[in-house]
Amino acid sequence: MPKIDLPIGNGFYESFSKDVANLQSLNCYPQFPQTSGAVTREAIFPTQGIDKFATLSGACRGMYNFQESMFSVNGNNLYLIKENGTVENKGTVSGSGQVSMSDNGITMAIVIPSGDCYFYNSGVLTLITDSVFTDFQARVGGVTSVCSKDGYFIFTTKEEFFLSSLVTENDGMNFDALDFSTAERKPDNIIRAMIIRGELYIFGTQTTEVFQNTGNTASPFERISGASNDKGLTARFSVIEFDNSYVYIGSGVGESPSIWRGLSKISTSAIDYQLSNLTELELSDSIAFKYTENGSFFACFTFGSKTFVYDSTASAIKGLPIWHQRGSELESYRVNSMVDVYGSIYVGDKSESFIGKFNKNTYTEYLETVDRQFITSYVSSDGAPLFVSELELKTESGVGAFREDIIGVDPVINMSYSDDGGNNFINAGDKKLGKQGNYTKRQIWHRLGRIAYSRMFKFTISEPVKSVFIKLSLKIEGGNDS
Repeated sequence: MPKIDLPIGNGFYESFSKDVANLQSLNCYPQFPQTSGAVTREAIFPTQGIDKFATLSGACRGMYNFQESMFSVNGNNLYLIKENGTVENKGTVSGSGQVSMSDNGITMAIVIPSGDCYFYNSGVLTLITDSVFTDFQARVGGVTSVCSKDGYFIFTTKEEFFLSSLVTENDGMNFDALDFSTAERKPDNIIRAMIIRGELYIFGTQTTEVFQNTGNTASPFERISGASNDKGLTARFSVIEFDNSYVYIGSGVGESPSIWRGLSKISTSAIDYQLSNLTELELSDSIAFKYTENGSFFACFTFGSKTFVYDSTASAIKGLPIWHQRGSELESYRVNSMVDVYGSIYVGDKSESFIGKFNKNTYTEYLETVDRQFITSYVSSDGAPLFVSELELKTESGVGAFREDIIGVDPVINMSYSDDGGNNFINAGDKKLGKQGNYTKRQIWHRLGRIAYSRMFKFTISEPVKSVFIKLSLKIEGGNDS
């Protein structure tokens, strides 16, 4: 009786037509062991859980590591969150949207795009009221972003970027009306400024220009000839420096938005299709953040109600873009900001007032369960009769919870399958993963019937236990020689 191993490490790829491909990977991601001694060439690991670390007031609008301390704008306040979890309210911040934050080592700047802007210095938060600054702020669209390079703050408006004084002059909080420049290549609107690999990037709606500090005191930042490109930025907060490059949602003139790594496209047609379904407002509200785990580099993009994650390590090993999806309680992922500080990764919540802490040994989010699910590639009969007599999903067994009074003591995984392109699934039942220490427990489903043309399998686990999937094997009867 033939036995085949079905690939499980392809991540997310939902085609415009589900009959073509309907691969899913929700709250779990592919891993490719880089050794010949592994029992499998691909596996699926669970994404990190979130422990509650602090409670503030209002949803998170942005987080930042300033002077090795964690700061977060939540609701209408700036908070300092200390390593022990205690919180200090540092002052009022207006507005309700995402904020842009940067520092020059002594002063931190906070920009509410098209709104108020603040300096935080020596423990005091103050509104920026400098007359030169407010003149730029009064222009159409106001001040939109801030970054810092070589002791200068660089602020943007729709048409130009302008500088603060050097940090050596009033801690970088002075301004000169002549310290401004414009993007020169094309007259598209500026979206934001960002420092990438030590250079100043000015992202427009259709182009990106790169500047370097030449040391010219009259005009410190000058455009680097040949370093600009014809891709612009779609959403202000959808670009991050990432894995010795940068990734962003963007497009050129006449193009639909895609996700890029520099000038290399990393979004698949499945991700592009998701982007194409968004309204302009949903696109403009897109955000990006990043983190690393177990040697993998993850770039997370939230747009609309969904979060998709690019795994650069898996992509390099596999030789094609590998993505997975994140969700909280089968809804949109609640994380909207991240900061690496105090030796850990902390996250902000877009709907609650929590500050969370990533924990790879936690399998819940703020004690709430998380559904983990993956859907396989198709098994095709090519029109010949094909019967599945047995399916085995090799897992890390014996992972049940250690206490009898909590969920997950005797955890189960559910399997269902679809013969109609994922439009309808037939429940094939649950199998136990094994109580704690029962390391030889196997997960086998029998007598799964006839495949008329093609079939996909879906696996779902909702219990807060370590969920590692190692190999998927099928015993089949019939079919043709192929």
